[in-house]
Amino acid sequence: ETQQAMHIQLPVTSKKMLTHLSGTYIPVLPAESGTAVSGIQMAYLFRKILMIGLPVTLLTGGIAWFYVQWHACWVLVWLLYFTASQFIFYKNYRIWITDEAIQISRGTWGKEQVVIYLDKMVHVSIRTTPYQRSNGYANLELHLPGKSWIIPYLAKEQADYWADYITLKMEE
Repeated sequence: ETQQAMHIQLPVTSKKMLTHLSGTYIPVLPAESGTAVSGIQMAYLFRKILMIGLPVTLLTGGIAWFYVQWHACWVLVWLLYFTASQFIFYKNYRIWITDEAIQISRGTWGKEQVVIYLDKMVHVSIRTTPYQRSNGYANLELHLPGKSWIIPYLAKEQADYWADYITLKMEE
């Protein structure tokens, strides 16, 4: 696995076990010693709900109305679930940075902790959509030898600063 994808995934059920396993690779996690950076922007949540949740609900609800009349209102349950899951994902997305690594904590119904060493990165890029450009947001893409990570909806200035900082650390 380490030769194929250059990363290891282990299911861990407790914070104590995570600290024990990662202690050999990184003595102190960035979340414990690094600069706490707020998560992604609230625009991410609104964009997902308005561009995905609402149109899908209206389309499927309209089609279902012709077949099952009032039972088509059950489609609203999906909209509520989608909205709740996106809000939880937004609340759980946190990023910490130190001189050596970035830690990303994310997830909806579970938590995923990702620690990325800055000197192990191969390439850093910034991607934007027309909406993000007009509102000052950007996606930061971190490319490793076997996997890429995307940090969505950062402030454009913050994404530029991190891209420059990570490039500097890659070249050291």
